[in-house]
Amino acid sequence: MTSVETVEMPTEITDDTTKTIQFEELRGAPKKEAFFRKKEENFQPFKFERPDDIPDGRRAHVRLATGTLVRGAVQILQSGGDTNLHCHPDADGFWFVLKGRVEWYNVDGDLLGSFGPGEGILVPRYARYRFNQAGDEEAHLLQVIAFAHDGSKRRLGIGPQTRAPEKTLHYNYPDED
Repeated sequence: MTSVETVEMPTEITDDTTKTIQFEELRGAPKKEAFFRKKEENFQPFKFERPDDIPDGRRAHVRLATGTLVRGAVQILQSGGDTNLHCHPDADGFWFVLKGRVEWYNVDGDLLGSFGPGEGILVPRYARYRFNQAGDEEAHLLQVIAFAHDGSKRRLGIGPQTRAPEKTLHYNYPDED
């Protein structure tokens, strides 16, 4: 009698989308191959184009792609654009300046850096910060966020909030909770 070994998927490569794969009958190498083939259906090529309908004085986020753990977007800050002091308890992120100039500040108001094209900053989860556009040129920031594995995506404002969240326009964002 031939025995069939059941091969479990490692938990570090499974997520909610994996649970929809029908491989109860598969074992061993065919099961692994089915898993990877299903994942490979989700490649997301993207291209950034600045929306031409951003009103003067408004910020914008243009989503590029979203995976189960990471999201990429381009933030557009027009002259004088800034963010409130805040933190992300559920995500590490980095910002990379594509165009313009951006100043980054910590919770005490100390300048962490003034970044131009080709420069940026990594912000660890829970780190409190704010940033603003500097100079005359509109700023474009590549934002890559890696979320906690539980899928939460919180943003916590710190202290008085001088900018209303509705002031940011979102492009290519599907309806979210």
